[in-house]
Amino acid sequence: MFDFLDRTIGNLIKTAHTGNGADGGGTGQVTFPIYLINLPRSEERRRFALGQLAQIGSVPVMVDAVDGRQLNLDRLIEEGIYSPDKANEAFSRQLSMGEIGCSLSHYNIYRKIVERKDPVALILEDDMLFRPGFTKKLLAAYRQLPEGWGILHLNCPCTRYERAGESIVKYDGVGSLPLGSSAYLISRRGAELMLENSLPIRYPADSLVGRGLRWGVDTYGVLSPITSINNIFPSQIQTPIGISGRIKVGVKQALVRVLFR
Repeated sequence: MFDFLDRTIGNLIKTAHTGNGADGGGTGQVTFPIYLINLPRSEERRRFALGQLAQIGSVPVMVDAVDGRQLNLDRLIEEGIYSPDKANEAFSRQLSMGEIGCSLSHYNIYRKIVERKDPVALILEDDMLFRPGFTKKLLAAYRQLPEGWGILHLNCPCTRYERAGESIVKYDGVGSLPLGSSAYLISRRGAELMLENSLPIRYPADSLVGRGLRWGVDTYGVLSPITSINNIFPSQIQTPIGISGRIKVGVKQALVRVLFR
């Protein structure tokens, strides 16, 4: 427990004082829409994510995340938005309300992209963390994408791929899928295909995005991740297990409020 406290406090202080190191200056600027998913009650996450985006000179379109606490499970099932049977069949278990809300948040962005006719958009969750050189590397990867691309993952651990450019890879979906939803670029065609196939919700968001490959979404990734997960914030999807888990979450919440208020 004390080791956990040392690591958590150290990470919080380092992140609060050093920022993310994303170097937007002199490397061009992201000009396509950026959609940032954030629960309205998560003020610390929002401030931190907005601070990162300010460092690269970008102002996002704020998207209120679907709050699992406010969802009515019976209504979701009745309206065909979520299916516990299909979740069991496709994912081998039912989803938590938080997972359903997170997947619906991404679904709502796909609909917005299609309605607005955005040619391309960047989707970010509020726990993403830019790595040094983010803007330069993102724009370089974007220029390498071929016609017809659908999704470009910015931080994906999947190792089943083939090189598709100097700094991008193409996933083949054989053996494992490119899972991840914290940061990815998506084309309008990619959003259309995701919109057509996402309902009823039956996968958590990271698996939902990965399944796009099997729905005809040509899926790519950067060879070396240019974002990571900011795990200093407690999860808003998973419920802590046991006394130790609840203590850890409580400590994180208290420190975050002090350092990011």
